[in-house]
Amino acid sequence: RRASAVLGLPCEQGGFATIACNAVVRAAALYPMDQLEHIGVEEDECESWMTTHGSHYRSIIIVGPFFQKCLVESFRAHPTTRFTTVDFCHPPEMSADNVKCGEFQNTLPNLDWGFKGYLTSYTQGVPYQAKIDLVTSITVKELARVRAR
Repeated sequence: RRASAVLGLPCEQGGFATIACNAVVRAAALYPMDQLEHIGVEEDECESWMTTHGSHYRSIIIVGPFFQKCLVESFRAHPTTRFTTVDFCHPPEMSADNVKCGEFQNTLPNLDWGFKGYLTSYTQGVPYQAKIDLVTSITVKELARVRAR
């Protein structure tokens, strides 16, 4: 099985999509021996991608609240894959051992997670670099966890 992937929008879309792409480039440069790749998918392609590829990874970091439905529909089918969310959390009533919420408080303490955090951070001007820092931080922590297993 492959180690880790960051699932986000395709890089060529620019804007929000490039945050995950740049975070993967940065994390891969910090830890070049770790297997890490960016998977660019559209929101409506996510469930199909998960069905086909979800179990091929030990860890998948999912960037963006628009992928929440995909995670809700997919996490049970891949019990040995750990899913870490960025900028949204799994609904509390669906908590699972293989799903972890990547929270703003861990990296950007003045913000909140989930849709509230999404609105505050992305529409009200958190610097682009801080957004990349958030995704990089969560990715590096997840790489360390995968490496330790």
